[in-house]
Amino acid sequence: MYLSRVQRRPGVTLMSMYRNPPLADPYEEHAFIWALFEKDGDIGRDFLYRRVDEQTGSLFYVLSKRKPQEGNEQWEVETKSFKPVIKIGDRFQFSLRANPVITKKPEGSASKKRRRDDVFMNALAEYKDVPHAQRPTNAEILTKSAFEWLDQRAQSNGFHVATESVLVEGYRKVEMVKRSRKDSIQFGVVDYSGILEVTNVGLFYKVLNQGIGKSRAFGCGLLLIKRAGP
Repeated sequence: MYLSRVQRRPGVTLMSMYRNPPLADPYEEHAFIWALFEKDGDIGRDFLYRRVDEQTGSLFYVLSKRKPQEGNEQWEVETKSFKPVIKIGDRFQFSLRANPVITKKPEGSASKKRRRDDVFMNALAEYKDVPHAQRPTNAEILTKSAFEWLDQRAQSNGFHVATESVLVEGYRKVEMVKRSRKDSIQFGVVDYSGILEVTNVGLFYKVLNQGIGKSRAFGCGLLLIKRAGP
């Protein structure tokens, strides 16, 4: 695997920025990341990415099976091999942007139909009939529902997270309009950070390489890690 950082080259002029404007939505981001790799019609998406907005502009972290191309006059691509040595009990600081959803059977448990519900919106709906004075704040509802979603998936992905270590950094709706369609697609995004502990090396390697949750083609699911202290 390869881990790359993709950012605007230093000294890009305002005129260049005008000719190459910032990417407007996840569809454009997705196409931009695809363009970093040599065209091969037989290969499906084999990368995850995460957009990070900083004062100097946006940059992308890209984890991929193939090594990306060197970039162009506008964008600089720095790539290194990603082969972390991991053992049970290792602790990492992590950062994750996820699209947390739950799957429901709207027509009963015997139904084959499935519906994906946004975790936060679903949690808010559960309090719709609770008097305002008796219900938690929206921030508390978000933190609880988002943490539970992550915690429920941790064991099957080879790690453990402690409630007190996890920060749920916000919630926002992302809207995309595909050129070939008139309607838009929306999904919720939550940013997490905290400390995790590895419980199963094989499963943890798998989630590092494949990501976690939905909307992985559109900037979600990449688990960024850095070794934590004792």
